[in-house]
Amino acid sequence: MNIISFLTSILITLTTVPLIKKYFQNSGIFDTPDIRSQHSKPIVRVGGIAIFASFIITFLINLLIGNFNLFEISQIHILYSIVVISSFFFLIGLTDDLVNLSPFLRLGFQFSSASIIWFMNIRIDFVNFLWFKNLELPVLISFLITIFWIVAITNAINWFDGLDGLSAGIIFIYLIFLGQQSMVYEQTIIGLLSFIVAGSCFAFLNYNYYPAKIIMGDGGSNFLGFILSIISILAFKNIDGIIALNQSLIVVSLPVFDMLYVILKRINLGKSPFYPDRNHLHHRLLNAGFSHQKTVYFIYALAVLTIVIIKTFL
Repeated sequence: MNIISFLTSILITLTTVPLIKKYFQNSGIFDTPDIRSQHSKPIVRVGGIAIFASFIITFLINLLIGNFNLFEISQIHILYSIVVISSFFFLIGLTDDLVNLSPFLRLGFQFSSASIIWFMNIRIDFVNFLWFKNLELPVLISFLITIFWIVAITNAINWFDGLDGLSAGIIFIYLIFLGQQSMVYEQTIIGLLSFIVAGSCFAFLNYNYYPAKIIMGDGGSNFLGFILSIISILAFKNIDGIIALNQSLIVVSLPVFDMLYVILKRINLGKSPFYPDRNHLHHRLLNAGFSHQKTVYFIYALAVLTIVIIKTFL
């Protein structure tokens, strides 16, 4: 089922990206180059529609042919909850692509959506973390950690999406690993979702790798960031409901630490945390003399390294 869904997602994305590119070229929806951009010409910025459409269509195909009947009711509840809230995050990002939302309004929508999924019982509540084993978090702490985890990772991926092929490739690497890991923890529905989205990212690279013909925009990065935030939790949740939070943190460490570095750097310079600049990891590598492609490959290697650390030491 995972392999078939992976291939189906690839096929749908390969088919839909050219259609979306052609439509929005005619509509004039472009990303205009600025100080942070690596492309010199306007480029269609809503490629995330294809990623999200592939996810939804593959989900519906599995639903129609009855594949979800193989799962327990609790896993089906998780699946539907993720589909619904990921749609909210995608629409928030797509709206930002089209009308340029203020950062505070965008965050407000994200926190509201993340709160809903906590009430849908997808949450960080029982964890193994550092030297704490089988730790039950108080309800308020569980709520706050869960929504901040989701919003932080979503925005970290959004900010990380600064070079052609970077975010799609990173998410592909992470989701292939998390898909396999979820099978170890018997989270089969999470494995299925991982491979569906991984397939879409893999196919999107065909159009997004340098020099990109289309970029995913905030709709795509918000959707992928949300999916990573949820799967990085649930893929390490054992049969007793306990999350191995050490592993979850290491998986998302690269984009999260990049975001934290940029925020602290901006504050230290007396600027708003939302002020655009060139202090992200990929910018610093480019400034150090790396080419566009070598920068992307280097960051891919760092993502693989985090996975090796988990597999070797945890």
